[in-house]
Order: sequence, then structure tokens, then C-alpha cells
Amino acid sequence: MASQVLQLQPRQQPFEAAVGAYRGARPSDCLSILHGHTGLKADLLRARASLRVDRAQFGLECLAAIDDALLWSSRARAEVLVIRGAIQTRIRNFDEARATLDDARVLALGSACAALEAEYHYYDALWSFGTSRFDAADSAARAGLEVVLGFHDVGEYFVPLQNSRARALQMRGLVAAAHEQYYEQASFMRAAIAELTGESDLWVFAWFLMNLAFHVRDFDLVDDAAMLRREMERAKWPDELAPMKFEIRRALGWSSALRGDHLNAFREFRAMAQCADTPARKILASVDRSYLARELGENHSAQEELEHAAKLASTVDWKSVGEERIGLAQLAQEIATFDPRHAAILFARYQELKGRLLPPNMLNNVDRRVLAFELLAEGTVLRANGSTPAAMQRFVRAYEIWNTLGYKWRAAQAALPLAEVLQEARFVEHVRREAASRPASWLARRAEKLTTLDEPKYEADLRLRSL
Repeated sequence: MASQVLQLQPRQQPFEAAVGAYRGARPSDCLSILHGHTGLKADLLRARASLRVDRAQFGLECLAAIDDALLWSSRARAEVLVIRGAIQTRIRNFDEARATLDDARVLALGSACAALEAEYHYYDALWSFGTSRFDAADSAARAGLEVVLGFHDVGEYFVPLQNSRARALQMRGLVAAAHEQYYEQASFMRAAIAELTGESDLWVFAWFLMNLAFHVRDFDLVDDAAMLRREMERAKWPDELAPMKFEIRRALGWSSALRGDHLNAFREFRAMAQCADTPARKILASVDRSYLARELGENHSAQEELEHAAKLASTVDWKSVGEERIGLAQLAQEIATFDPRHAAILFARYQELKGRLLPPNMLNNVDRRVLAFELLAEGTVLRANGSTPAAMQRFVRAYEIWNTLGYKWRAAQAALPLAEVLQEARFVEHVRREAASRPASWLARRAEKLTTLDEPKYEADLRLRSL
């Protein structure tokens, strides 16, 4: 009798395992574990996980499949409506989202559940932010922070109250940033991190650390860099947090570079490259390593990085890339040193990109800092191709944006070519001042070579004083 091979069906994991995967920043695993699970809790968790894997439409389908008979309480109906409104906001169906959240409001505020009420306020704030109603967003976030546990609070809720409080603080930071109050945003991010623990929701915790990392990089915040470094040393993060790890490692690399600790800077940049989960991020990693290598006189290493990045850039569908598309402009900026003509082609390709493929809670939708990066890249490409007057105009605009916003070492980046070409006192002094506080950095090396003239060169052609 011939033996028969039986195919064993995988044992269904318990619902608690899906919850653990969600809170452990493994949303894809969460969805896999939920296969075969039915009921209100499973459908709600699927919808929540869908927001973290960019499957918003699937999330709406999960909510649509919920049997109304299961919604035996106003609390259950409110949670469904809150998550539906959140997903509709994510996909920019703002009118539908507003109607959904309005229906959720009465139920959530009358649910005798502080955590549910706080989560409603957060997504109400997110809708307002996404529609550029920044004062309303701040007001909704404040309302979420004012929610307290009541004597008659009923049972546990999937999202703890402290999580929604932390996200409300992060939202207040976003509103501050929309008003270009970036130091205040950093303060809100610190408060949000202090409110939340990684165990309660590692995805959100990592997101907060990443947002603080941007400030660490651009404001050169040494103490915050030390905190991020400690978190990275003990972190055991899943692959799905690669974007967060990428930006944190990037910030730590620049922090080390500004200290003149080039060994650790390149170490962090290598770690950043290992976290790059998309071609666009791989290009950004190569650009950063190339920049520092070039500034340290290691031109051969810089060229190797750029050759690899340029080949990779030719394979990317840049129209489908979101905020990382700035990497194409910065690649052009770096290549300009070695191949001006190719740099011009790359920057022209960047300028052809249209639209913002970003979720409504992304600051790039309203951010002048993006323009400053673009101007610095464009000016570098123009200068390399001999269009010096036009290049100087771009550098002046970039400098003024960075300086106005308080990003002093970024402003020094734009001031460097102005100081070298025009030798004008205000630009030379800015570079020297920033270099003096970072005496071991590449910035200090460049500052040593600067001289100052009483009258700027090319003044008749550039008329920079009127800009």
C-alpha cells in the first residue's frame, strides 16, 4: 500500500499574537496572523494594521465587512467610525472623512471611555492638519490632552490613553512646525517620547524618535543625539521600521560629522545604508557618504559612491516616489563637482516631477525647508556649469531661508559658496561663527580658507544686496 503524504495545515495563531505583532511594529505579520480570525476585534485590527502597510483601501473593506449586529454598543460603533475616518483622511477623502468623524464625535464623547475619546480627538486633529486648518488641529490636540480617566470609565480600550496623549503632543509639534516654530516642535517631540514607551506601541515610538532625529541633524542637538544613540544601542527593531532606523542613523552620522568624529560618522552612514529599504533611500545614503568623503578630500571614494547612486537613479520611477524624491536633487548637487553636464540633466529631471505623493500629516506639503534644499542643489549645479550669477542668487535664497528658520549650520552650507565667490563679510562671518563651534568638522576646514573683501565681487552683475 502506497504511503500517502498529508499536507498539514498551519495552526492558527491566537488573536493575542496578532495584537503583539501590531504593537511590536510588525503590521504585515499582524495581518498574516489575523488570517482566519473573524469578528469585530479582528476586523478593527486589520483596519488599523492596513494604515501601517499603505493598504488603506483594504482597511476600508475590512470595516465595510463588519456586521452591524456586532455593534451592540455606542463604544463599538464609535471605534469603527473613528478608524474609518482616519483611513478616509489618509487617502484624502476629506469630505467623507469629516462626515464620518462628525458621526463618531457624539458616540465617542458619550462613550464613558477616555481612551476612545482621546483617540477621536487625535484623528480629528489629523483631519484638520491635512486640510491646512492648523489652529483647529491644535485645538483638537489640546482637547485630547485634556481628557482624563473618569470614575465611570468603562473597561480597557485597544489604544491606551497615554498613546493618544503622546500623539496629541506630536500633533501639536506638527502645528508648531507648520508655523515654522521648529524648536517648539522639538520640545513637543521630547514630551511625546517621554509620554510613550516602546512596549505600548513600538511603531509610534520609533516614529517619534525619527521625527526628533530630523531636529538632531539640522539643529545639531548634541544631547538629543546621545539619547537617540542609546535607544539604537538597545533597540531590536523589526525590518518594517527600516525607514525610522534610516533617518535616525542618518542624524547620528551628521551629528558625528559635525563633531569631527569622522570614523563614527562613516560608521553611522554605513548603518544607514543597511537600513535603506528603497532605491531612493539608497541614493540618499550614497549622497551623504559622498558629501563627507569629498569634503575630507577623499574624491575617489566620493566618485565611487556617486557612480553607484547614478546607476541606481536611472532605474527609479521618480514619479512614484514621495518625500525621498529630494534625493534626486541632492544627487545632482553632488555629481556637479565631478560631472556638471550630467548634474544638470539630473536636476532637470527632478524639476519635471509634479505633485506631492504624501500623506496629509507630512510637513513636506507646507515646508519651506524643502525649497532651501532645492535651491542649494540648483545653485551648486548652476555654478558647476558656469552660471555663477544665477547660482549666487539661489544660494542667497537658501541661506536666507535656513538662517531665518534658525538652522545655522545649514545656513552655513549655503553661505560657503557665497563666501568663497563674493567674499562678502556677512557670509564669511556666518561660516566662521558656525565653524568655531565645530572646530574639528569639515566646515572648519573650509572656513580656514576664506578671506573677506570690503566690496563683494560681481556686485554689478548680481545686485545681491537688493535680493
